[in-house]
Amino acid sequence: MGTETLIYSKEFFWLRTGGKRIIVGITPRGVRAAGDVITLELPARGAFLRAGDEFVTIRSAQGVFSLSSPLSGQVVEVNWELAKLPELLSSSCDSWLAIFIPQDPQELNELFEERKSEATK
Repeated sequence: MGTETLIYSKEFFWLRTGGKRIIVGITPRGVRAAGDVITLELPARGAFLRAGDEFVTIRSAQGVFSLSSPLSGQVVEVNWELAKLPELLSSSCDSWLAIFIPQDPQELNELFEERKSEATK
């Protein structure tokens, strides 16, 4: 994919690609769906996740939402400020959750192509 690209997953995530690291965040639509966030559980730094593994758990006044990882790879950085102050999630449209080193870059290409094809339907 070359230069920086923004990809939106089906599960309320955005992925910012560019270089060897992928920044994963939650979309404003995902934040609105969760409502007032009470707690936010993020993966441990160094964790290895596969696409579909539990990635983040959001507890809000509306309920508990467990969201799956949009890609496979190692978590190299986590936004602990959000975990400590989850109300920040509602006040920012650019809320990043974690940074990954992807296991298989082809997985991102497939996600990008899948979303591109859905946009043309």
